[in-house]
Amino acid sequence: MIPHPVLTDRVDSLIATMSLAEKAGTLFHAMAYVLPPGPGGSVELGPVRHHLEAHRISHFAVMGPASPQQMADLAHAIADAGREAELPVPVTLSSDPRQVSADRPGHAAAASGFSEWPEPLGIAALRDPDTAFLAGRATGEEFRAAGLHVLLGPQLDVLTELRWARGTGTFGGDPELVIETAGAYLRGLHGDNPKNRVSAVVKHFPGAGPQLDGEDSHFAYGKDQAYPGGHFETHLRPFEALLGQGVTQVMPYYSRPIGIGLEEVGFAFNKEVITGLLRERLGFDGVVLSDFGILTDHDIMGETVPARAWGLEDADVHTRVLRALEAGVDQFGGEAVPEVVVQLVEDSRISEERIDQSVRRILLEKERLGLLDDAAPRPLAEERREQLRVAGLAAQRRAVTVLKGGWPAVPESAPAVSVSATGEVDEELGDATAAVVLAEAPSEPRSGFFESMFPAGSLDFPDAQVAEIVDICRRMPTVVAVDLTRPAVLTPIVDEAAGLVVHYGCSRSVILEVVRGGAPGEGRLPVQLPRSMADVLDGDLDAPLDIEDPLFEFGAGAAPRNHEIRKGTER
Repeated sequence: MIPHPVLTDRVDSLIATMSLAEKAGTLFHAMAYVLPPGPGGSVELGPVRHHLEAHRISHFAVMGPASPQQMADLAHAIADAGREAELPVPVTLSSDPRQVSADRPGHAAAASGFSEWPEPLGIAALRDPDTAFLAGRATGEEFRAAGLHVLLGPQLDVLTELRWARGTGTFGGDPELVIETAGAYLRGLHGDNPKNRVSAVVKHFPGAGPQLDGEDSHFAYGKDQAYPGGHFETHLRPFEALLGQGVTQVMPYYSRPIGIGLEEVGFAFNKEVITGLLRERLGFDGVVLSDFGILTDHDIMGETVPARAWGLEDADVHTRVLRALEAGVDQFGGEAVPEVVVQLVEDSRISEERIDQSVRRILLEKERLGLLDDAAPRPLAEERREQLRVAGLAAQRRAVTVLKGGWPAVPESAPAVSVSATGEVDEELGDATAAVVLAEAPSEPRSGFFESMFPAGSLDFPDAQVAEIVDICRRMPTVVAVDLTRPAVLTPIVDEAAGLVVHYGCSRSVILEVVRGGAPGEGRLPVQLPRSMADVLDGDLDAPLDIEDPLFEFGAGAAPRNHEIRKGTER
């Protein structure tokens, strides 16, 4: 990636006017929360104004569900506050994905007025690059209209450890499917006009699919990433294939690699990985943004969450910042300690030239996004919003994967009930003669609000939930619809249900439309579904599609009704 010389000259001139404190502030990507308007009707900025004025920070990740208008109002308010603080550069706003139906705290925010698409697993289930492109384009257009400039995604991880909590954000368990689907999505997201462009922060380098025991490295017990079959290069492949396709930002994961000859520290502190692999071998010279919270402890909903500085738990914050900068990181997600960078330079522990190198990459990104000229949100015509809304829901209908039962499986009058992990049903079926049962993929309870955001553990449904579902299936013809947030073991259910479908965060109305025969579910599994937990544990948990005899094979799903099989579905 070679920056245009005119852009470099403009950015270098700007850097020459910045103080060390302003440069240091540029290296931090803090968080902003969507809050209700204050007494005067304006958006309440909370700590954002302090970050702008005291820390000179010009990058914020916006957290929490919000409508497009609420988001645009917040973007205007933060931009105005940045000008009042006399920042040398305009503010850049980022967000996790927002074009999904279900709120996934820590992963994605519910649409709240943005268009609603299948989650990435569902986009991959379509085997349709055109739809993946349109999903990316919808995100790009709606983000810029809401004043958002950067998507914290997509994930290029290959889902091989099926227990991993972040699987729903991947494009599946086959690296070639990930490359094809994510590549099309990125082309749509980036757009052709700098003023309408949204940058992707592809993650989680060098591929976070093989988390040890499926645990997540937001937590100390999940800090290790293992490669029992030696498939490190397999997980790297999507990054290797797609970094040259307009990708300008990369996020390494918290994990530390174990047992493969690399230093066993978190990837953001790992010079062999960031400089040696990403920068030198793969030739990437864009922005490396750390995952959030690798330097300091944070309070999340009243819980103290330790810094994810795996391998450097006993180091002080100055050492952590120094190690990450030496490794090749440019910007720190979710952190606001620029004074540490200033101190490191003043103490001659790192040069100002090294800081300038990262500032240059970050400001070139602002220039590529058109922000140095005009950072204002660009309203999206209502007609276009409606087009994207309709297209997203159509993609959800098509992504539903029918594993048993065909169409129509239940009559229009069949009631729908949800069955919880404890076997509780949200309403009585009364004298119904057929039913639809809705269920979430299983997970094991974890303590605390933050841990509950990352479903983990066994893929077996709890006994009480299975008993209630089976009881309903034996009383009347029943279609079971499972939200495939994790590749669940469906063995106790499949023979009992008249119909079985899985979906990928689709809205309730879409699921009912499909199972009642009003829309074809064309999706094909983007992962294998295990017959038992023994299936999961028997193979190499870093190898793609390694279950020898799954209950449902990768690619399983009913053929589209009255549709030609789309490109890629033969996979």
